[in-house]
Amino acid sequence: MNKDLILKITFGISLFCGLIGLYLKMMHISFPLPFIGVSVVASIIYSVLALTEIFTAKRIKQPEQVMWVLGFLFFNPITGFIYFVLRRKYIIRTPKLLSYQPAHENFS
Repeated sequence: MNKDLILKITFGISLFCGLIGLYLKMMHISFPLPFIGVSVVASIIYSVLALTEIFTAKRIKQPEQVMWVLGFLFFNPITGFIYFVLRRKYIIRTPKLLSYQPAHENFS
């Protein structure tokens, strides 16, 4: 499995199980601990994979990397959603450098 697919699957599992666990807890229907536990484990895996992408990215500087770490630590669901939906394509894309090719000069 490639990293991109694992990241998408763990994000989906975390979101789905978290919402199901939250619903079950609010309605007092069933014991929601298995759903919440799966959500926490998937969220940890997702956070680790996302942070490795962030720290290996060449497009963003250290202050933004620190911002992402703090976001994943304190606001994990919101930061995970923002990273996955809005910023991931920008962060993992490698910057294209303009290549400088000097013009050939004839000194005759």
